[in-house]
Amino acid sequence: MLSQNDIVNNSKGDLIMLKEGMSVKIFEYNDYENEEEFLLAEGIVERNPDLDSQCKWLCRIDENGIRNETNNKEN
Repeated sequence: MLSQNDIVNNSKGDLIMLKEGMSVKIFEYNDYENEEEFLLAEGIVERNPDLDSQCKWLCRIDENGIRNETNNKEN
């Protein structure tokens, strides 16, 4: 799932309009007690075919999948 809305903020805070077929880089940041986790992926924006869903836009993640990068906070 990517977004419920057509217009979203990118990582720099700029507003962008999602369009079918556009390339995107997506990320999720998690802050754990001793570790920071960054989930990263790239893919293509697709409209969700499930009209009953609250999520309008999906991301079809490319063949590289989701990458996990972690940083130990104690270092």
